[in-house]
Amino acid sequence: MPAAPRRAAICTLLSIGLAAASAPPPRATPTLETDPRADVADAAVAPAVWTNSRDPAASLILGTHARTGVVAFDLGGRATQILDLPGADQIALCSLPGGTGIAAVSLRGQPALAFVEISAAGKLSLAPGLSIALPAPTPTAVALAPGVDASALDCVVALPGGAIEHHRLTPAPDGSRSAARATTFKHPAEVGAVAVHAGNVLVGDATGAIWRYPVQGGQPGAAVVPPTPKALIKPVIGLATFVHADGSGYLLATFDRSTQVVLYDLRTFERLRVFGIERTASVDEVQYPGEIAASAAALGATMPFGCVVVQDADNEGQGPNFKVLAWEAVARSVRPPLPLRPAGAK
Repeated sequence: MPAAPRRAAICTLLSIGLAAASAPPPRATPTLETDPRADVADAAVAPAVWTNSRDPAASLILGTHARTGVVAFDLGGRATQILDLPGADQIALCSLPGGTGIAAVSLRGQPALAFVEISAAGKLSLAPGLSIALPAPTPTAVALAPGVDASALDCVVALPGGAIEHHRLTPAPDGSRSAARATTFKHPAEVGAVAVHAGNVLVGDATGAIWRYPVQGGQPGAAVVPPTPKALIKPVIGLATFVHADGSGYLLATFDRSTQVVLYDLRTFERLRVFGIERTASVDEVQYPGEIAASAAALGATMPFGCVVVQDADNEGQGPNFKVLAWEAVARSVRPPLPLRPAGAK
């Protein structure tokens, strides 16, 4: 090929490569948003999803609000119940067999976790006699999941300074639960988010790394996602698992001041996809996704493959709220698209 055409071809290839590298990430369309609180200072902090196994369409989005407490939203985004719990901050929820649920809630400025029960009718109430005393106030993250012994629950709490505690919630014959500290360990950085899956604690930290620890302790942890480069450090602020019935699925992560949600393979931790959240005619975009929750359970006709819920700390000045995305909107938005599978167990 003559020199001039060859240079032109090289320039064309470089232009294509630069255009691909600078292409914006795919953006998923939110299905709905939750009602913002009338008091804009009553910030929406962290979401959770309760699956009503008896009536999936009656499932709920739970959200902590800094002044109010725990707010339950229906799948249309409307607030249906408020549980007075001022200072409610982090929340982690476990949907239980029989169509009930339980949530662990941290309280700002207090060295304790409160627990909220969700009845089969979707009513919220404080769990009588159940709480966890902590050695320091204001936990930075909390997770709750079924234990290896299905009758017990694993509750993991991250504290300022990188301390992490694992508590076991054990049922009594009368249906109540008691909590006991099982293990403690120290993470080498501040912890921004935790999740529990398949007997492991997943820890997202201030360096942007994600670590895995055995929930029962006794073995050292290992980084499964490396830290971000020092010049580009974005601390992890949210982790959520999206689990299919066979145990496969995705780990979703959000990072401070990042416009993207990152999806990792839940078994290999390979980075698979990223997506942002765009504006629709009725729902504004999410500039910086915050705390995150996900469920792979069928949630009625509008979200038959599950959903993702993210905190929108800006919400265009109307007071922070939560944006809800049907999983199929996420799966179809990324490139290449993710396969849609029958709804799973979580």
